[in-house]
Amino acid sequence: MKRAIITITLFIYTTFPGYSQAKERAFYNHKLTIEPAVGTKLVTFAGGTLDIQPAVLVQYNLHPRLNFILHAATSLDIKTSHFKNVKTKHNYTSYQRIGIGTTLYSRKTANSFYLTGGAKHYMYSAKMNNKNLSETVEVDIDKWYPDWGLLYAFKWGKKRTFFCSRIYFPLFAEDMGYNLIENMTIEFGIGLRIM
Repeated sequence: MKRAIITITLFIYTTFPGYSQAKERAFYNHKLTIEPAVGTKLVTFAGGTLDIQPAVLVQYNLHPRLNFILHAATSLDIKTSHFKNVKTKHNYTSYQRIGIGTTLYSRKTANSFYLTGGAKHYMYSAKMNNKNLSETVEVDIDKWYPDWGLLYAFKWGKKRTFFCSRIYFPLFAEDMGYNLIENMTIEFGIGLRIM
């Protein structure tokens, strides 16, 4: 009799928690999600240039533990020039990345880690008008850079829509010093399950 009670108890403890976890794992069943977000560079919080970064991430689950992503963002620097004679026409950076990674699931959350690669397009244009100089000085930059990095994504929720946040850590920059720190970004948004 004791053996039957122990067997039934073990069966209940091993079956029902596993069933309830599988039922509540909404992210495990998501095949395709779109996650629009708004973010900024982490340097902004340390007193760096102010910017706003609209972004979108599309995630396709090839397997429950293997994900493919497309990530696109545009970082728009807000005009906060401390120089009186410099007039900025435009200053923005656009990113296009693809990546592959894995996801760790719990009941209501998903933690994803991706290795990404792509391109970064930087455009800057400014004019300096100084009465002491005989000429006006103009600067125009239009340059493409490789963009490699690590992306951490956190998702919370159980239904068709969910909260999402991301942190991007670049692995490549021109001078490998300040630019790495300057290009770290954080994003917050709402995700939507498509399939």
